[in-house]
Amino acid sequence: NELLLHEEVYWKQRSKVFWLTEGDANTKFFHASASTRRKTNHVPFLETEDGTRVHDRDEMCTVVKNYFVDIFKGDLSDSSVQTVGENPCVTEAHNQLLIAELSFVEFTNAVKQMHPDKASGPDGLNPAFFQQFWAIVGHEVFICCKNWLANCSFPANLNDTNVVLIPKKENAC
Repeated sequence: NELLLHEEVYWKQRSKVFWLTEGDANTKFFHASASTRRKTNHVPFLETEDGTRVHDRDEMCTVVKNYFVDIFKGDLSDSSVQTVGENPCVTEAHNQLLIAELSFVEFTNAVKQMHPDKASGPDGLNPAFFQQFWAIVGHEVFICCKNWLANCSFPANLNDTNVVLIPKKENAC
């Protein structure tokens, strides 16, 4: 498994080097790559839960939005209150760790453990940026996050994200 991982990393790095030397030069290679990627990643329609095919871009955006709203909305039908049993799973010592104030070291460790190459948000900054420039921006990011957690008030657009549909198979719907 380790050898396969090394081989995968090797080919990923090699493809990036090739792209850097040949990719953006407005060459035949660049246009062929872009056209192939567009054809491969194009989603011609979405299928709703009732089987209706939606082709219009705005309607497709609505289908995606509704899908995620349905996933993340809370179930308000269960209003029963659960009580803690006589043998709690969380000890008092664990509870003290859970409610302790967030430290800069703990926050820094969490940032360093994030996968650096994951998709960026609307600001265009992925975890690799923060990891690379943590010495410069880390303290300010930590203070902002700590304040948001303490005040339970997040900036309005903090959780904005980009939804990108990339088909994993041919003729995906």
